Amino acid sequence: MSRIENVKIKPQNIIVKDNQVIFKESTNLESQNLPQIYWSNNKAWDVANLYAYDLMVNERVQLKTIQTDMQHLNAYASWLETEDNLTWWHFPNKKSERCVFVFKGYLIKQRNNQQLAPSTATHRMRAVIKFYRWIQRNNLINKDIELWKNKFKKITVINKFGFEHSFDVLTTDLAIPLRANSSNIDLEDGVSPINPKHVPKILEYAKTHAPIEIYLMLKLGFFTGMRIGSITDLKLATIENYSYLDDMSMATIRIGLDAIPPVQTKFSKSGNIIIPTELVNELLEYAYDVRRLKRIKKVENSVNLFLTSRGNKYLGNEGKSINVAIHRLRKSALENGVYEFKDFYFHRTRATFATVLMQYCLEKMDVTSAVQLVRDCCLHKDEKTTLKYVKFIEQNKQLAKISNEYTKAFLGL
Repeated sequence: MSRIENVKIKPQNIIVKDNQVIFKESTNLESQNLPQIYWSNNKAWDVANLYAYDLMVNERVQLKTIQTDMQHLNAYASWLETEDNLTWWHFPNKKSERCVFVFKGYLIKQRNNQQLAPSTATHRMRAVIKFYRWIQRNNLINKDIELWKNKFKKITVINKFGFEHSFDVLTTDLAIPLRANSSNIDLEDGVSPINPKHVPKILEYAKTHAPIEIYLMLKLGFFTGMRIGSITDLKLATIENYSYLDDMSMATIRIGLDAIPPVQTKFSKSGNIIIPTELVNELLEYAYDVRRLKRIKKVENSVNLFLTSRGNKYLGNEGKSINVAIHRLRKSALENGVYEFKDFYFHRTRATFATVLMQYCLEKMDVTSAVQLVRDCCLHKDEKTTLKYVKFIEQNKQLAKISNEYTKAFLGL
């Protein structure tokens, strides 16, 4: 199986002086731990590694984006190694036999078998396409080879003034579109919320059949709406620095780059997250439990709240630890007749949180205030994302009904 290793890269400027080549460390680019891919035989995947370097040095892409792309490419490399007689440059005349189309079929099968989230399948295929486009631009593959068929898709957007604007977007017959949810409204990453009445059953099963770390992560997802990237990057100090709200049943914690300590968020957005005080106490109890303290001893200077049995961060190594745990939990639940886990993915916890919060806010305040509050609580980049939840509730009156048990735990009411 292929793997990713972070290599310390110190960008150099080449200076030719007096017929001598001098390498001088660049003052424009900082040293970075650049992800590099190695095959199972320990040989480097030179083309992919050069791609990562080019993204960093020439295209000035953020390191976080490069890491995400390389994680997807590493998954592609690992898959290639399981396929006999298949290489990353295998492009015969028959389309169905080309490596990228075989990989597309594999991703769709994984998605349909609930082994891969729909958004992950879409983004993984997108990362592979992006990689091959770079290969073509840099003449690293025969240009006469047809990798796929390009096509244009018309996209229509509505700006904040209500005017429509249409434009063509280049896509391919290789892309995996996100599957629309039952409301025909694409919420974040194409997922839909879970019926709130099913949440207690999901948490009850997770509490008795999953590691406590997974159970607590699910509670954080359902009761705070944080993304899994933020949850797995929470520090002990993040929880210890909580602040009470007025009624003491709810509190806030701060995440983002300006938080102390910093916690990873999408788009590096910072803000305060609402969290039930009862859950804060549960997390602090877990933090000082012998189970976690033993795990801390395996890693020097570990400040993360959640650690695997080996002392690693849960989203390290492509997020396999959390993905495997959720897959096992879902499979076990379905085998035991707990059908609330059908089509369950972690990101649906966030969609559920936002839907419940929006429904509650719309009952208590005007639409503008409700949208602003939900946007702040979910750290949405813009109001367009938040407004989708208003439309979703309008189209799904039945799904928007909130169970009393979940509301009490969720809002401290």
